[in-house]
Amino acid sequence: MSAAYLREVDGLRAVAVLSVLLFHAGVAGFSGGFVGVDVFFTISGFVITRSLLSELDRGSLSFSHFYIRRVRRLFPAMLFTVAVTILVARLIMPADLLQGTAQAAMYAILSVSNIFFWLEADYFDTGAELKPFLHTWSLSVEEQFYLVWPLIVVALFYLIRVAGKAAAALVIVLMSLVSLLAAEWMLKTDMSGAFYLTPFRLFEFGLGGLCALYLDEAQSRLKGVAGELVFVVGSALILLPIFIYTHDTPFPGLTALIPTAGAALVILACNSTLSRVSLGNTVAVTIGLASYSIYLAHWPIITLYGVWKGSDFTGWEQTAIIASSLIVGYAMLRLVEAPFRVKRDGKVEHIPFMFGASAVALILVAISANTWVGSIRAAQPQTSGTSLEGLDFAETIQALCPKSDRVRLPGYSCELGADKGAYDVVVFGDSHTGHLIPGLAEFARKHGLAIRIDGSGGTFPGVNVESYRGPEHQSSKAKMIRQYYRWLSEIEPTTVVLSARWDAYYDASRPPDQASAPLVYLVEPGDETFTPENTTHNFKRSISETISYLREIGHKVVLVGQVPPLGVAPHRCFAKLGITQEGEDESSCRDFTREQALARVNPANNFLAELADQKDIIYVDSKDFFCSADKNYCRFFNDKAILYRDGNHLTNDASIAVVDGYLGPILNRSLN
Repeated sequence: MSAAYLREVDGLRAVAVLSVLLFHAGVAGFSGGFVGVDVFFTISGFVITRSLLSELDRGSLSFSHFYIRRVRRLFPAMLFTVAVTILVARLIMPADLLQGTAQAAMYAILSVSNIFFWLEADYFDTGAELKPFLHTWSLSVEEQFYLVWPLIVVALFYLIRVAGKAAAALVIVLMSLVSLLAAEWMLKTDMSGAFYLTPFRLFEFGLGGLCALYLDEAQSRLKGVAGELVFVVGSALILLPIFIYTHDTPFPGLTALIPTAGAALVILACNSTLSRVSLGNTVAVTIGLASYSIYLAHWPIITLYGVWKGSDFTGWEQTAIIASSLIVGYAMLRLVEAPFRVKRDGKVEHIPFMFGASAVALILVAISANTWVGSIRAAQPQTSGTSLEGLDFAETIQALCPKSDRVRLPGYSCELGADKGAYDVVVFGDSHTGHLIPGLAEFARKHGLAIRIDGSGGTFPGVNVESYRGPEHQSSKAKMIRQYYRWLSEIEPTTVVLSARWDAYYDASRPPDQASAPLVYLVEPGDETFTPENTTHNFKRSISETISYLREIGHKVVLVGQVPPLGVAPHRCFAKLGITQEGEDESSCRDFTREQALARVNPANNFLAELADQKDIIYVDSKDFFCSADKNYCRFFNDKAILYRDGNHLTNDASIAVVDGYLGPILNRSLN
């Protein structure tokens, strides 16, 4: 089997990296550009399988040489990117963001950043646009693939000799099918795991492996019109998802099969005239050769500039970001990637290089660790005097709920205060329940109460309703909610507090600080009417029925109104303005006014308040604490603390203030 160079495959890399770049830059029309990563995975499966089979055929395969080539190919540019990004981040990022950036850098160097971001990413998480190393998840997936796939290819090689190529293809198909079905199942239980973890992406590499097995036959058969037709179909399967998919699209799983199948068809038809013209030209090949460095450079450029600027990009800025990513990527190809692959005399010195790469990696890990620890201990100068407490939700859970496992599903369960064998207060809802934990922990300690808090991000806490993240994806939490309310019927009567980001469920509209978040529709079980009007109707019906049910089983009910959203991640303003005291002009980084914030939460909050009056229960609203009438903006800081950890979740300090000033007195009244 030959492993001759194919220019068109590099041209396909150009399509992949440009789609990702345009998507991340926020260019209109490229809402599904993230599938470029899946095209990369298919290309990697093809290239690696083809190279390994060729070496096996010649009897020249060396695992040590294979892995050293991978290190030479990937690590110099990655280590350079990490070093430059950490240096720039140290200059412009506030301490809490710098901590997460340095932490992610260490995991990226160790090739496990996909696992790091899987464990970290959920409803509470800082926005993706504030994480310069988020894109390294896909590099970790590839590197983990490289650890396992060579062994599989060796087994396939000998299987081919014994049972023929069809037997090897069948094995790849079966492995890929298991991976695909597992990814589709995982979407219903842990979407983050399906997205980030390697086993659920294996089918994409497997498609590339199949192409490596049958490329020679394809080139001999796909000639003339047949080859052109296969290329057109494959190109369409890649391009349509780029333009049609959105963040509402359940992904990966079967939806990922479309662009990856398209990439496979384009690879098989690489000798067609259309392929040579569109993918084999000098521009496409040059971009493809630099695609790895372009991919590495583009996301730190976007995120670091975004942190520095503090607001959304203009069209000119998007153009500049795209151009700078291409230029920096090409420069990295010539100055960083290429020199480390082969020396001028054509020889490679493996041992010195491995020692050098290991030393650089260790140094960068040490620098990242130092930056991480330093950012924990002290805020940057512009944040001095203002508490950064509570910007890391996982840290808060670990500190306040040491007996609770923060699992992804069904969520988190936290027991606070005294151990009485019964609960004085039970709190249930989504992440807006979670951000009350610090305040309720302090309240429970002061008053000797037993409080239990249960929640899960994106969970509408109502009965007799199902939630869909877009019409395609039903929430897997409906069963959990039914079980939870069944449990409430089995415990002693207490005060049940319901808290949620109500605006996310009220009318199937997208929250202002989450432009790419999926729309949430509420429907009756068995119904398929996905409209804002039907969602509002079911919101009102479900909350009313939930209150009635809780009162029937003996519980008192307290509804907590939603805190107003900021419309922007506060870190951006904080880094941009260098805020030290309240009252500085925020207009340079904020365009979401007080009126807009209240208009966003008032429809749901007003309904809850009216319903509370009708059913003679208690409603709590703390919006006046954040949105005073004499300010143009709802505040995200005061003279003592930052109040929001992101665009809508409270910090520990704000949680304590809200419970102490609003929810706590209400609970005292209910309990007494």
